[in-house]
Amino acid sequence: MAPTGTKKELIRKTLEETYPRQVVPSGGFAALARTIGASRALVSSVASELGYTPATQRARRPNPSGCKHCGRETEPGKRMCAQCAVLTLTCDCCGRAFKRPRDRVMERERDPRYHGGIYCSRRCYFRRNDQ
Repeated sequence: MAPTGTKKELIRKTLEETYPRQVVPSGGFAALARTIGASRALVSSVASELGYTPATQRARRPNPSGCKHCGRETEPGKRMCAQCAVLTLTCDCCGRAFKRPRDRVMERERDPRYHGGIYCSRRCYFRRNDQ
């Protein structure tokens, strides 16, 4: 049996039955509007007339401040400090020290196509494989 009355009366009745504490969870107004067949704006205006409020959203976790590796202060929007963003490596062929971005090193470490050795250049890579 469908309830009778205007949409405003249906909204009032449903709000009082469903949310006795006068706090409507996120998406509650839209769900009520779909059920009754009214617009969300109408449901929201009737709810505000009756003193209903939408539930406040939980605060997000704050973004970690500082480098994710060493904890030092970083530039805004960066997750690593300049010292941790670049690694100093040693070539397996010539023994020369060289620098490479940490992201690139970690990417190659996870990729199964790259295995065996760290080289400073293509020349060292091919020289090592030729021996």
